[in-house]
Amino acid sequence: MEIEKLRVLFNDKFEKIKTLKEEEMDLVLKRNARATYVQQELVLIGQLMGDRSVVEVTNIEDPRYEPDERPETIIRTEDSEVPAAPYISPSVERLLELEELERERRRQELLADDFKARALVTMMDGVLEHRWEDEIKKSLPLPQCLEIGKEPQHYNETDIREVKEYEEASAVLHQDRLRYRQMLQEEFQELAASLDQQIKRFNTAVAKLTLEKIIIESAIRQEEMRILRATLYNHSRMIYEANADRLREQIDRTAKYIDTLTEMANEFQEKAADYRNTYDTLRAKDRLLDKQFKINFSDTAQSALVDQAYKIFKRRPKTQLRSIVTVSVFQDMAKRIVAKKTAGTHGNLLLPRECQDYLGHCETLDQPTNCPAGMDASLWQTLTKMRRIKIESEFRLKSCELMLSDAEAAIGALQREITNKRSVLTAFEQSLEELQNERFEAATNRTVQLVMKRGWIEIQQTGRTTDFANCVLIHRTDVEDINAIIRRAGAKKLNAMVNAALFRRKIIYQEWEHRALKLQLRDLRDQLATVEKCKITKEVQSWLKMKGMKRTEDLSQLALEKKIRNAVQNEEELLMELYVYQGDDRLDRAFGINGDIEQRIAVKRKENKLLDQETRALNIDVTEQHLQRDTELEQTEQKATQDRMAAIVERARLVRLVQAQHTHILELGTMLELQRLKTYPTLTASTSVMTHNAHHLLSN
Repeated sequence: MEIEKLRVLFNDKFEKIKTLKEEEMDLVLKRNARATYVQQELVLIGQLMGDRSVVEVTNIEDPRYEPDERPETIIRTEDSEVPAAPYISPSVERLLELEELERERRRQELLADDFKARALVTMMDGVLEHRWEDEIKKSLPLPQCLEIGKEPQHYNETDIREVKEYEEASAVLHQDRLRYRQMLQEEFQELAASLDQQIKRFNTAVAKLTLEKIIIESAIRQEEMRILRATLYNHSRMIYEANADRLREQIDRTAKYIDTLTEMANEFQEKAADYRNTYDTLRAKDRLLDKQFKINFSDTAQSALVDQAYKIFKRRPKTQLRSIVTVSVFQDMAKRIVAKKTAGTHGNLLLPRECQDYLGHCETLDQPTNCPAGMDASLWQTLTKMRRIKIESEFRLKSCELMLSDAEAAIGALQREITNKRSVLTAFEQSLEELQNERFEAATNRTVQLVMKRGWIEIQQTGRTTDFANCVLIHRTDVEDINAIIRRAGAKKLNAMVNAALFRRKIIYQEWEHRALKLQLRDLRDQLATVEKCKITKEVQSWLKMKGMKRTEDLSQLALEKKIRNAVQNEEELLMELYVYQGDDRLDRAFGINGDIEQRIAVKRKENKLLDQETRALNIDVTEQHLQRDTELEQTEQKATQDRMAAIVERARLVRLVQAQHTHILELGTMLELQRLKTYPTLTASTSVMTHNAHHLLSN
């Protein structure tokens, strides 16, 4: 059996650990004894060396077994566990005293013959081998001068040599003791380290055994669960078999009962058919009696008498026989009606009171006193006889009708019982079929015991098998595929959110540019208003126009005259050069050209005079304007303009600073959103993000 094998395996491992613990405890006891000896030696060496430092003595505790580690001690009592002293009988006391006397006698004999011990002390100081550590514990003999307390100034050469040798020997002894103490300390540290390693190694082995115990116990529990599940399955199978046998037995019993009822119903149907035939015959005979009565009386009597006789023929006793509805009573009544048995006869004793009254009334109706006038006695006798025959036929017809109704009622009851039993049989067959289906389902869909790691189970566990009723076993590749799909969806969402964030940044940037342009437009309007408020002269206006036309030359009179003089001087220099290098012909041609230039100069001078006149007129206007202007107001406006321009410049600087900071904040916000999405990814996007993403895609 697998469980037994697992237990044997664990027991073998446990026995090995137990043996290992015994060996380790023996080794620990030896090391503790050695450590105790080393501590004692250290204390002794410290005392011999006169070391004032106190040697720390560690209390070494030897390991011992706990009571639960030795199960055999449970059934065995040690003497130390008994608080009371054991009882010793007088005879046992005498034996103990004799043994003690014998031991004392042997000890005295050994003390008397101590030749070996004395020889050992004489030859080898009482030991078989001289050890170095024992020798260094011995103190050196003092020189004679030191023993007698001789003063150093009275030392001779021998004393000095002895003292020097003593000091050298003391130094050597001190070094040996130091070396021995160092050796003891190192040995003590090695013992402590080896003891720690030994304990760790043993604890590791015990921990491994504990893990193996957990694994083996888990395997045993799994095997027990498998056995229990197989036992439960076998029990369920036996229950299925018992239920199936019970249902089959009930089906067989019900089928036999249905067959019996069917046979009975067939018999009753045959009897009912016979009763129906008899009933039809009796009914036809009853109708025939009516016809025969009319035929017989119509031949022998008058028509009026026939009608009266027919009424008498139909007359019946007024006694009610509703409570008497049995077939035997009706048949007996039919016999008695024809036989004309009276109440005094012996046969009337078994009839009920109503039947006797009915027979009595029939006798009364047959009395001649009831005969109508005009009817003779023979006709009356015939009439009464035919009436009794009619009454007999009626009673027989009623008895047959009762038998037929009873047979039909019995057939109906049997049919209903057969129907009920067939429904019960159908229910049993359905139950048997369901039971067989359940058994087939249980056989084909058996519970499978799987051993899985805890991290692979993704359902909440309460320690019951019903926790796994609705769980599904999924292959690792399916989980990896689903995770890959989730990662792809997360990546798509992150991309969508990044695009939405970028699109939002673009929108914010466009809004910011729009606001910046609006502010710039407002600033330009303010500058335009400021410029419109400024007043400048016409000369400045003309200079500004020339500057706009990229012509910045000076058009004043002095500038024009200087320009003319420069032109004349340049022309004269040119003529002189031509005269020097080209001769007289060209000089004449140059003088002709010079004449043209003189004419042009004259024209220009006239134009200059006109310009001078215009300039003087403009100067007059400018002077008048200077006289009319307010200098203090201009200074105030100029100062206000400068202040406004400084405010505009400062505002522009602040706007640029705000723009830079806003851009930096947007970048930081975007980075924060990306970091949040990396840390907490989701799979749903808000409506605004989806809208921004759609606009961004459309714009792209």
